[in-house]
Amino acid sequence: MVAKTDPQCFRTIFLLLTLVGILGLGGCTKEAPDVTPPSRVIDLQSAAATDSSITLMWSAPGDDGDRGTAARYDIRYATVPDTGGAWWDSATVAAPPLPPPGPPGAAQLYVLSSLTSGTAYFAALKAADSDQNWSAQSNVASDTTQAAPAAVMRLSIQELNFGGSLLERGFTVSNAGGGRLTWTARTRESWLAALPDSGSCTTESDSITVSVSRQGLGSGEYVGAIRLKPNVGVAESLTVRMQVTGEPVLHLSTHALDFGDTLTSLIFTIRNAGSGTLAWMASDQELWITKQPLDGQCTSETDTVTVRVNRYHLATGSHAGTVWVTPNAGPAQSVAVTLRVPPVPVLSLSTRALEFGEVLVTQTFVIRNTGDGVLSWAATGVEPWLAASPDTGSTATEADTIEVTVDRSGLPAGRHAGVVRVTPRGSAADSVAGSLTVVPQPIPREMVRVPRGSFVMGDGVVSNEHEVTITRDFYLGQHEVTNQEYLEALQWAYDHGYVTASTSSVRDNLDGSAEVLLDLTADNVLEIGFDGAGRFFLRESDDGLGRHNYPDGYSVAGRPINWVTWFGAARYCDWLSLQAGLPRAYAHVGDWSCNGGDPYRALGYRLPTEAEWEYAARYPDERIYPWGNEQPTCARANSAPLCFPLWTLTVGSLPAAPPLLGLSDMAGWAGRSRSAGSRRRAPPAASGCPRACQAPRSSAAAGSGARRSG
Repeated sequence: MVAKTDPQCFRTIFLLLTLVGILGLGGCTKEAPDVTPPSRVIDLQSAAATDSSITLMWSAPGDDGDRGTAARYDIRYATVPDTGGAWWDSATVAAPPLPPPGPPGAAQLYVLSSLTSGTAYFAALKAADSDQNWSAQSNVASDTTQAAPAAVMRLSIQELNFGGSLLERGFTVSNAGGGRLTWTARTRESWLAALPDSGSCTTESDSITVSVSRQGLGSGEYVGAIRLKPNVGVAESLTVRMQVTGEPVLHLSTHALDFGDTLTSLIFTIRNAGSGTLAWMASDQELWITKQPLDGQCTSETDTVTVRVNRYHLATGSHAGTVWVTPNAGPAQSVAVTLRVPPVPVLSLSTRALEFGEVLVTQTFVIRNTGDGVLSWAATGVEPWLAASPDTGSTATEADTIEVTVDRSGLPAGRHAGVVRVTPRGSAADSVAGSLTVVPQPIPREMVRVPRGSFVMGDGVVSNEHEVTITRDFYLGQHEVTNQEYLEALQWAYDHGYVTASTSSVRDNLDGSAEVLLDLTADNVLEIGFDGAGRFFLRESDDGLGRHNYPDGYSVAGRPINWVTWFGAARYCDWLSLQAGLPRAYAHVGDWSCNGGDPYRALGYRLPTEAEWEYAARYPDERIYPWGNEQPTCARANSAPLCFPLWTLTVGSLPAAPPLLGLSDMAGWAGRSRSAGSRRRAPPAASGCPRACQAPRSSAAAGSGARRSG
């Protein structure tokens, strides 16, 4: 590369030298573009030639002329010499990979391959640097590929002797030279044939089957020939000999039949390799082998015998037998018959009946293989309320445990029976009966039945409107959970070890959880306290709003509990479930999901879904407010800012908000609630609420669920 000096740099340098006295000039240069191509190759030549390739050799050029290392090559060739004009553009581009350029003067090699034999070729190259500066075209090298070697026919054998019984023998034709060998096979003897009678080969071998027929020939030795003529070279003859005795000769197409693991039917053929009429009879000593036909006669035709096997009653493993074919002349010949009986798996169930009673949800049974091999199976609950997990599997010697789950939601009261069908691969299915009882559920105390139905959820402003269908009736607490109700459940949970408590907080004690359920300090807003000695008590709040509204004190028991965490609300539902002997709806570890993420099938007390809450509040005509479409007043809802300063009211104490369906206080504000408002009491439910649900009351539904559309 050539460095050039910018005039502006000279002016700058002069000024700096005047001020400082010393300055290097290296930083004032900049590179000019590279326009120098590699030097032209002048010693391109052929180093060697075969019938399909030419090896080119040359010395590497430089990057800039003869200096540096070039970046790449372009090699082209043609079958016509370069006479000027457009030879380079019309020549064939050499196939990659091309060799990378070496240092100037280094020896370089490249092989032009897949060329036509006996043909003159002309080649040239160019070199380029990294800036795509291409050298001039090199000198043209030329050479001629060698002529391809001629084909040479070789026979694997020079004579075939069929004796007195053989009907077919074979030999091969191969090419011991180069190129392609084509050949034909002919014979003048009527009793002799060769198939195929023509072919071609390069490096592979061609197989030829020679057959003889003794029919109509007198006794004695017969000698014939098969003449093979190649496309190049001299024809050769294959001598064929056979004996004719004047008697029939038994010939079998095979002497072994292997039925493997699954085959039940195979054939072999009988031919007369001699003269006259061959009479034969087939026999065996095995009960599991049958043959059809048992005897026959043939002259020049072929008789086919079908052999069948029956594995029934045979032990696992390999079995062998023999079919004997006895001719009317000459010795008997045998056909070996072999088969294998694979291991047979046998399905075995640990029980044929599972009783779930009134409460059980899951039970198990075991699948075993009491036979051999591997048993593959599938388990399916026939009734929709019956499910098996896992539903597929395989077993050799181990036992597979199947968990059967029942879903009582939506089932009417009474006795129900179903079946889990277990189907093994390749054999008949078996089954396990499942039975359960659905007990009529009375309406729990202080609960209200909400009929199923559809409504448009959302207000179109804060949330999108969409149609929701409540698929089953459900029960909802008649009023908010009161301080007295929560205290009684909390005291019961503490007495049973389900919670721990101090004067500052109440914590969960189920499944290893220590989640805070109540903050008893809570700025003295919470109306429940703990004496540190095992007893909870009600107390008036010291909050300023409470003292302002009730300077002479107030009754705490009937007012809705507030300042309870979401966990405290969910645990309240679980305490009620435990008191009733029902399964808990909520997990107490991980994400605290409801019924393992399937809330609408929970069996215990639970919180309502947002859809259930809004449906019940707006029942039955999608009204704006629970009492209708009239604007809120302090007589209808205890709500800020209408009733400020406000405090909680005794549940069911708003005369201007007549309850629908027997529900009260469906709108309002409980004040500083750490959860989404007050909590309602809930009975057993087949639905539930996930951790992030926005349901301020707990509910219960006999299989309730919400389906969204629109």
